[in-house]
Amino acid sequence: MLKKILLAFSLLMCFAFLAGCSSGNIGDETTEPLDKIISGVLKKNAAVYKSAFPPDYIAEVEKAFRIVGNDIDQELENTFASAAEVLEANYGKKVKINYRQVSKTAMTTEDLTEKYWDLFINDYSIPVDRITEAYKESIEITIKGSENQETITAAFKFLKIDGKWYIHPESFMYVFN
Repeated sequence: MLKKILLAFSLLMCFAFLAGCSSGNIGDETTEPLDKIISGVLKKNAAVYKSAFPPDYIAEVEKAFRIVGNDIDQELENTFASAAEVLEANYGKKVKINYRQVSKTAMTTEDLTEKYWDLFINDYSIPVDRITEAYKESIEITIKGSENQETITAAFKFLKIDGKWYIHPESFMYVFN
């Protein structure tokens, strides 16, 4: 009996330790790009942020920015700095963003070929022929600072292209404010 109690206590302590060490994000492999977006925004790191999106999309966006004489990395870092100011004004210092995957629904080819509005590129087409899995997911996002916190629900689309998960380009420039 004592062994069972000690075993149960040990397991409980292990779970408590693991919970304390976790990022607070609850998702699966499909949501890994969301980790990159959050990290990129909070650390003001354009390269990390861009890595959440399909590489061919990023190449097209970079090209569009160069045509008008702008540097996408600088624009993103300026956007992140502005977002940080807004987040701090709304939530206080030491802002953290965590998420919880609520639900996911497989996307069809029809869903993937549906046109979407893109602020930067008019003629980009998602490489449907290279997508092996795709999901539309409901994500609960909690933004917490030293003064306030808020939980919202957002919808994101995740695409597995050439064996790697990305977030749909329609979420480009999403900075949580």
